[in-house]
Amino acid sequence: MFEGGGIFILNGLERFFSTVFNLFGSDLSFLLEGLLALAIAYFAYQQNKITKENIRQNLYRERMEIYLIMYKVVLLIGKDLTHEDRNFLNESYWKVEYSKFLFSEHLVNALRHLIGQIFNLSELNLELNSVSATSAYDLKTRERHDALKNDLNDAEIRINELFRPYLDFSNY
Repeated sequence: MFEGGGIFILNGLERFFSTVFNLFGSDLSFLLEGLLALAIAYFAYQQNKITKENIRQNLYRERMEIYLIMYKVVLLIGKDLTHEDRNFLNESYWKVEYSKFLFSEHLVNALRHLIGQIFNLSELNLELNSVSATSAYDLKTRERHDALKNDLNDAEIRINELFRPYLDFSNY
């Protein structure tokens, strides 16, 4: 009995829609096409919003990765660099170099400069540790070392200031 009732209902719906379509014809077709177009536009809009949010999150993630690398680089200031530390600095330099599309040219140049200063400070540390500090050359090396170390004292603050606009979600 249920099956027969179901068939009866389907036949009734079919007759109803065919009668409505015959009465209204192209007007109903136009209405359905309009509703379909609105539904497609709404889904496209939602998909666009999702895509923009994903891009924004990926951009933030990439920028945060470079920020964390640079924070680790700052921890190497004044340290006698091991082979692994030098490799890390070299890799960091190239990661910064390849991140040009993520940041302004000013920030990339500042990060490259900072990594170069840390390399230079390390070289001066090695030089000072390998010779006695009695000659005029050694005194000049000590002065350059101290000046460079003083210049790098606020490196952590500079990194935070440079990255602040790129890691702040309120800018998006």
